[in-house]
Amino acid sequence: MAEARLDKSALEMLQGRVACKLAEIRQILVPGLVGEVDADALQLLAERHLESLAPDLQDKLRVKAIVAFAELERLSAEMTRQLDIVAAEMKKVCRHRQAVLSYRQAPGMARM
Repeated sequence: MAEARLDKSALEMLQGRVACKLAEIRQILVPGLVGEVDADALQLLAERHLESLAPDLQDKLRVKAIVAFAELERLSAEMTRQLDIVAAEMKKVCRHRQAVLSYRQAPGMARM
């Protein structure tokens, strides 16, 4: 298995995809919503929108939302994997830094 490597551009692209998917879900739940609303207000607006639709359109909306949420979950799992890679890289850097500091403090190294 190839070693996982930190790719800053891939992480940034993934963050962008997550933001786009969240915006898509907001528009699915409440079409035309502009601006920020808290979770409770978003839920209330989404419920009102769903209730205003005919039953067949409600079913289509539910399916569309389920698919979007599944994609968001997949992106979230990938984000977690990327963040685990970042954490591993940070640990390596910290261990390397500690080793360098220990080496510099070793007897006989002070004269260098």
